[in-house]
Amino acid sequence: QETGDRHKEAMVLNNLGSLAQKHGNYLSSRVSYEQSLSNCRATGDRWSEGIVLSNLSLIEHSLGNHAQAYEEALRSETIMRELNNRSGLGAALTHMGHALLGLNRLEDAEAAYRQSMAIRRDLGQNNLAIESTAGLARVAMMRGDQAAAMRLVEEILTHLSGGNLDGTEEPYRVYLTCVQVLTAAGDLRSDELLNKACQQLEEQAKRIDDPLMQRSFLEKVPYHKELLAARKKKSAK
Repeated sequence: QETGDRHKEAMVLNNLGSLAQKHGNYLSSRVSYEQSLSNCRATGDRWSEGIVLSNLSLIEHSLGNHAQAYEEALRSETIMRELNNRSGLGAALTHMGHALLGLNRLEDAEAAYRQSMAIRRDLGQNNLAIESTAGLARVAMMRGDQAAAMRLVEEILTHLSGGNLDGTEEPYRVYLTCVQVLTAAGDLRSDELLNKACQQLEEQAKRIDDPLMQRSFLEKVPYHKELLAARKKKSAK
Protein backbone atom coordinates (compact mmCIF):
# COMPACT_ATOMS: atom_id res chain seq x y z
CA GLN A 1 0.00 0.00 0.00
CA GLU A 2 2.82 2.42 0.86
CA THR A 3 4.60 1.87 -2.46
CA GLY A 4 1.39 2.01 -4.48
CA ASP A 5 2.00 -1.40 -6.06
CA ARG A 6 -1.61 -2.52 -6.36
CA HIS A 7 -0.72 -5.72 -8.20
CA LYS A 8 1.44 -7.04 -5.37
CA GLU A 9 -1.02 -5.70 -2.81
CA ALA A 10 -3.71 -7.80 -4.51
CA MET A 11 -1.50 -10.90 -4.21
CA VAL A 12 -0.89 -10.33 -0.50
CA LEU A 13 -4.58 -9.67 0.16
CA ASN A 14 -5.46 -12.91 -1.62
CA ASN A 15 -2.98 -14.79 0.58
CA LEU A 16 -4.38 -13.16 3.72
CA GLY A 17 -7.84 -14.24 2.60
CA SER A 18 -6.60 -17.79 2.14
CA LEU A 19 -5.05 -17.88 5.63
CA ALA A 20 -8.21 -16.54 7.25
CA GLN A 21 -10.27 -19.07 5.30
CA LYS A 22 -8.17 -22.01 6.48
CA HIS A 23 -8.68 -20.89 10.08
CA GLY A 24 -12.45 -20.62 9.64
CA ASN A 25 -12.55 -16.82 9.77
CA TYR A 26 -14.76 -16.56 6.69
CA LEU A 27 -15.96 -12.99 7.12
CA SER A 28 -12.42 -11.66 7.42
CA SER A 29 -11.43 -13.83 4.47
CA ARG A 30 -14.22 -12.41 2.35
CA VAL A 31 -13.09 -8.84 3.10
CA SER A 32 -9.51 -9.62 2.05
CA TYR A 33 -10.64 -11.35 -1.13
CA GLU A 34 -12.97 -8.48 -2.05
CA GLN A 35 -10.16 -5.95 -1.55
CA SER A 36 -7.86 -8.13 -3.65
CA LEU A 37 -10.50 -8.38 -6.36
CA SER A 38 -10.83 -4.59 -6.47
CA ASN A 39 -7.09 -4.24 -7.02
CA CYS A 40 -7.08 -6.94 -9.70
CA ARG A 41 -9.75 -5.12 -11.63
CA ALA A 42 -8.06 -1.74 -11.19
CA THR A 43 -4.83 -3.11 -12.67
CA GLY A 44 -6.51 -5.21 -15.35
CA ASP A 45 -5.03 -8.43 -13.96
CA ARG A 46 -7.56 -10.91 -15.32
CA TRP A 47 -5.51 -13.96 -14.36
CA SER A 48 -5.51 -13.04 -10.67
CA GLU A 49 -9.12 -11.85 -10.87
CA GLY A 50 -10.17 -15.33 -11.94
CA ILE A 51 -8.31 -16.91 -9.03
CA VAL A 52 -9.77 -14.52 -6.45
CA LEU A 53 -13.30 -15.02 -7.81
CA SER A 54 -12.85 -18.77 -7.42
CA ASN A 55 -11.68 -18.26 -3.83
CA LEU A 56 -14.67 -16.01 -3.13
CA SER A 57 -16.95 -18.75 -4.42
CA LEU A 58 -15.62 -21.17 -1.84
CA ILE A 59 -16.09 -18.59 0.92
CA GLU A 60 -19.72 -17.92 -0.04
CA HIS A 61 -20.36 -21.66 -0.17
CA SER A 62 -18.85 -22.08 3.31
CA LEU A 63 -21.16 -19.32 4.56
CA GLY A 64 -24.19 -21.05 3.03
CA ASN A 65 -24.64 -18.48 0.26
CA HIS A 66 -24.77 -21.08 -2.50
CA ALA A 67 -26.41 -18.94 -5.19
CA GLN A 68 -23.73 -16.26 -4.76
CA ALA A 69 -21.06 -18.96 -4.67
CA TYR A 70 -22.31 -20.26 -8.01
CA GLU A 71 -22.22 -16.79 -9.59
CA GLU A 72 -18.64 -16.19 -8.43
CA ALA A 73 -17.55 -19.61 -9.72
CA LEU A 74 -19.26 -18.93 -13.05
CA ARG A 75 -17.38 -15.63 -13.41
CA SER A 76 -14.12 -17.38 -12.58
CA GLU A 77 -14.84 -20.17 -15.07
CA THR A 78 -15.44 -17.63 -17.83
CA ILE A 79 -12.12 -15.89 -17.19
CA MET A 80 -10.18 -19.14 -16.89
CA ARG A 81 -11.53 -20.37 -20.21
CA GLU A 82 -10.69 -17.05 -21.88
CA LEU A 83 -7.11 -17.23 -20.60
CA ASN A 84 -6.76 -21.00 -21.10
CA ASN A 85 -5.77 -21.32 -17.43
CA ARG A 86 -6.63 -25.00 -17.05
CA SER A 87 -5.45 -25.34 -13.46
CA GLY A 88 -7.56 -22.35 -12.46
CA LEU A 89 -10.46 -23.77 -14.45
CA GLY A 90 -10.22 -27.01 -12.50
CA ALA A 91 -10.51 -25.08 -9.22
CA ALA A 92 -13.41 -22.95 -10.47
CA LEU A 93 -15.33 -26.05 -11.59
CA THR A 94 -14.72 -27.78 -8.25
CA HIS A 95 -16.07 -24.77 -6.38
CA MET A 96 -18.97 -24.57 -8.81
CA GLY A 97 -19.76 -28.20 -8.01
CA HIS A 98 -19.86 -27.38 -4.30
CA ALA A 99 -22.23 -24.46 -4.91
CA LEU A 100 -24.51 -26.48 -7.19
CA LEU A 101 -24.61 -29.28 -4.64
CA GLY A 102 -25.68 -26.71 -2.04
CA LEU A 103 -28.45 -25.62 -4.43
CA ASN A 104 -29.51 -29.28 -4.85
CA ARG A 105 -28.79 -29.09 -8.59
CA LEU A 106 -27.36 -32.58 -8.63
CA GLU A 107 -26.99 -33.14 -12.38
CA ASP A 108 -25.22 -29.81 -12.83
CA ALA A 109 -23.00 -30.48 -9.80
CA GLU A 110 -22.04 -33.86 -11.22
CA ALA A 111 -21.15 -32.31 -14.58
CA ALA A 112 -18.95 -29.66 -12.91
CA TYR A 113 -17.15 -32.22 -10.76
CA ARG A 114 -16.54 -34.53 -13.73
CA GLN A 115 -15.10 -31.71 -15.82
CA SER A 116 -12.86 -30.66 -12.95
CA MET A 117 -11.71 -34.23 -12.32
CA ALA A 118 -10.83 -34.73 -15.99
CA ILE A 119 -8.78 -31.51 -16.07
CA ARG A 120 -6.98 -32.32 -12.82
CA ARG A 121 -6.05 -35.81 -14.00
CA ASP A 122 -4.90 -34.53 -17.38
CA LEU A 123 -2.61 -32.05 -15.61
CA GLY A 124 -1.27 -34.73 -13.29
CA GLN A 125 -2.92 -33.07 -10.28
CA ASN A 126 -4.11 -36.38 -8.85
CA ASN A 127 -4.51 -35.17 -5.27
CA LEU A 128 -6.71 -32.29 -6.41
CA ALA A 129 -8.72 -34.68 -8.58
CA ILE A 130 -9.67 -36.56 -5.40
CA GLU A 131 -11.64 -33.51 -4.22
CA SER A 132 -13.84 -33.84 -7.30
CA THR A 133 -14.17 -37.58 -6.71
CA ALA A 134 -15.40 -36.84 -3.19
CA GLY A 135 -17.83 -34.33 -4.67
CA LEU A 136 -19.24 -37.02 -6.94
CA ALA A 137 -19.60 -39.32 -3.92
CA ARG A 138 -21.67 -36.63 -2.18
CA VAL A 139 -23.85 -36.31 -5.27
CA ALA A 140 -24.42 -40.07 -5.18
CA MET A 141 -25.26 -39.92 -1.46
CA MET A 142 -27.84 -37.20 -2.05
CA ARG A 143 -29.40 -39.32 -4.79
CA GLY A 144 -29.59 -42.26 -2.41
CA ASP A 145 -27.27 -44.29 -4.63
CA GLN A 146 -25.18 -46.00 -1.96
CA ALA A 147 -23.52 -48.38 -4.42
CA ALA A 148 -22.21 -45.52 -6.58
CA ALA A 149 -21.07 -43.59 -3.51
CA MET A 150 -19.16 -46.65 -2.27
CA ARG A 151 -17.44 -47.17 -5.63
CA LEU A 152 -16.20 -43.58 -5.55
CA VAL A 153 -15.05 -43.85 -1.95
CA GLU A 154 -13.14 -47.02 -2.80
CA GLU A 155 -11.30 -44.98 -5.45
CA ILE A 156 -10.39 -42.42 -2.80
CA LEU A 157 -9.26 -45.06 -0.30
CA THR A 158 -7.10 -46.71 -2.97
CA HIS A 159 -5.48 -43.34 -3.60
CA LEU A 160 -4.92 -42.79 0.13
CA SER A 161 -3.36 -46.24 0.58
CA GLY A 162 -0.41 -45.17 -1.53
CA GLY A 163 -0.65 -41.41 -1.43
CA ASN A 164 -2.01 -38.44 0.48
CA LEU A 165 -4.08 -35.29 0.13
CA ASP A 166 -1.19 -32.81 0.13
CA GLY A 167 -2.03 -29.69 -1.82
CA THR A 168 -5.79 -30.12 -1.64
CA GLU A 169 -7.86 -27.15 -0.50
CA GLU A 170 -10.11 -29.02 1.92
CA PRO A 171 -8.68 -32.45 2.77
CA TYR A 172 -11.04 -32.92 5.69
CA ARG A 173 -14.06 -32.50 3.43
CA VAL A 174 -12.72 -35.56 1.60
CA TYR A 175 -12.22 -37.51 4.83
CA LEU A 176 -15.67 -36.59 6.11
CA THR A 177 -17.30 -37.70 2.86
CA CYS A 178 -15.58 -41.07 3.06
CA VAL A 179 -16.53 -41.52 6.71
CA GLN A 180 -20.17 -40.69 6.00
CA VAL A 181 -20.42 -43.08 3.06
CA LEU A 182 -18.68 -45.90 4.92
CA THR A 183 -20.83 -45.36 8.01
CA ALA A 184 -24.03 -45.45 5.96
CA ALA A 185 -22.87 -48.75 4.45
CA GLY A 186 -22.06 -50.22 7.87
CA ASP A 187 -18.42 -50.55 6.80
CA LEU A 188 -16.15 -50.85 9.85
CA ARG A 189 -13.35 -48.99 8.07
CA SER A 190 -15.24 -45.81 8.91
CA ASP A 191 -14.02 -45.88 12.53
CA GLU A 192 -10.36 -46.25 11.57
CA LEU A 193 -10.58 -43.49 8.98
CA LEU A 194 -12.46 -41.18 11.34
CA ASN A 195 -9.84 -41.61 14.07
CA LYS A 196 -7.01 -41.07 11.59
CA ALA A 197 -8.59 -37.89 10.23
CA CYS A 198 -9.30 -36.47 13.70
CA GLN A 199 -5.77 -37.28 14.93
CA GLN A 200 -4.28 -35.56 11.89
CA LEU A 201 -6.59 -32.59 12.38
CA GLU A 202 -5.66 -32.19 16.05
CA GLU A 203 -1.95 -32.50 15.32
CA GLN A 204 -2.29 -29.75 12.74
CA ALA A 205 -4.19 -27.59 15.23
CA LYS A 206 -1.37 -27.95 17.79
CA ARG A 207 0.96 -26.17 15.39
CA ILE A 208 -1.20 -23.02 15.57
CA ASP A 209 0.29 -20.85 18.32
CA ASP A 210 -2.64 -18.45 18.78
CA PRO A 211 -5.30 -20.12 21.02
CA LEU A 212 -8.17 -18.21 19.38
CA MET A 213 -7.05 -19.16 15.89
CA GLN A 214 -6.56 -22.75 16.99
CA ARG A 215 -10.08 -22.87 18.37
CA SER A 216 -11.48 -21.28 15.22
CA PHE A 217 -9.63 -23.85 13.10
CA LEU A 218 -11.26 -26.71 15.00
CA GLU A 219 -14.71 -25.26 15.59
CA LYS A 220 -15.49 -22.85 12.75
CA VAL A 221 -14.45 -24.86 9.70
CA PRO A 222 -17.55 -27.03 9.06
CA TYR A 223 -15.75 -30.22 8.05
CA HIS A 224 -13.34 -30.04 10.96
CA LYS A 225 -16.21 -29.54 13.40
CA GLU A 226 -18.27 -32.36 11.86
CA LEU A 227 -15.41 -34.84 12.01
CA LEU A 228 -14.73 -34.15 15.69
CA ALA A 229 -18.46 -34.32 16.48
CA ALA A 230 -18.71 -37.66 14.67
CA ARG A 231 -15.85 -39.12 16.71
CA LYS A 232 -17.41 -37.85 19.92
CA LYS A 233 -20.74 -39.41 18.98
CA LYS A 234 -19.12 -42.76 18.21
CA SER A 235 -17.15 -42.69 21.44
CA ALA A 236 -20.34 -42.12 23.44
CA LYS A 237 -21.94 -45.32 22.11
